[in-house]
Amino acid sequence: MTPMKINFGDERLPARFWAKVTPEPNSGCWLWTGCCDAKGYGYFNRGSRNNTAYAHRHAFLVLVGSIPEGLFCDHQCWNRACVNPNHIKLATPKENANNLSPQGRITHRATAARVGKLNLGEVHGMAKLIDAQVLEIRKLHAQDGCTQQELSDRFNVSRPRISDIVNRKAWKHI
Repeated sequence: MTPMKINFGDERLPARFWAKVTPEPNSGCWLWTGCCDAKGYGYFNRGSRNNTAYAHRHAFLVLVGSIPEGLFCDHQCWNRACVNPNHIKLATPKENANNLSPQGRITHRATAARVGKLNLGEVHGMAKLIDAQVLEIRKLHAQDGCTQQELSDRFNVSRPRISDIVNRKAWKHI
């Protein structure tokens, strides 16, 4: 990718935008330090509550030009907080989904399933149980006759979650 001639602090973006950006000298990323959504993408209020945009898209629009409908701003640096237009290229949804980081980071479930890299079980960031506990829950329910409510209380998870585990609707991979 040929770098564009865009300088940090370009006056085409307001000072309040640049106040939320910190250049990272090693990677060349311009890190957004303002508000971010749950997935780590920064967003910028363009003057009113109903006029917000992703910070990287806003920087690209102002500093580079239009983004045709249906195209994504694909972070070539794999850093969602980066707003450096030199690190962004326009891509189709398929190209964007196929641009996985070297670390294999994938957050969207459909994309992860397509490339076979789901974070299942205890490696999932929101897992409350480990694989051994799930196996123990199934054993206690099947062999020892523990009720789902007893297991829920013992393992500090909801009774419907216990039901999903013992009926193999959850944690199917073990």
